[in-house]
Order: sequence, then C-alpha cells, then structure tokens
Amino acid sequence: MAHRIEVSADGTVRLPAEVMERHGISEGGMMVLEDRGSSIVMRTFAEFVADIQAWSREVLGDKNLTVDDFLAERRRDAAREFSED
Repeated sequence: MAHRIEVSADGTVRLPAEVMERHGISEGGMMVLEDRGSSIVMRTFAEFVADIQAWSREVLGDKNLTVDDFLAERRRDAAREFSED
C-alpha cells in the first residue's frame, strides 16, 4: 500500500497513524532508511535486524557462532601469531 507523505524543511516525515499501528512503530521508535539508488525504503529496526540475522544464518549455516565465539577465535589467532614470532 502506498502513502503520500510530506517532507518538512528539516527532512522530517510523518508516518500515517495506521502504518505505525500496523507495524508496531511508536513515537521515538528506531527505523532504518535504505537509499537504493532510484528508491528509498524505510523499515523498522526489528525487521532490518531480522533480515541480517537470516543472511548470517545463510552464510554461517548451522554454526550458530556468537560474538563471544568470534572473539575467542580472534584471540586464538593472535596467540598463534604471537607465538610464531
């Protein structure tokens, strides 16, 4: 569904109330604005994060790596590099 919205002089846009309600957006809620060249897409932050999580599952498969796993691997790599010197 398309909505015509107005952009104020400072770049502020007002989302229609029904759109905010349908997508669970509240005042002060985080949104992501994507400049896709010929178009602009606005998504909720939660949707953006979910898409990134889905992408990471595609890339990593079933590894279920966490930030802690990544940091531990980097520490092991650094220790190996240091011991080789």
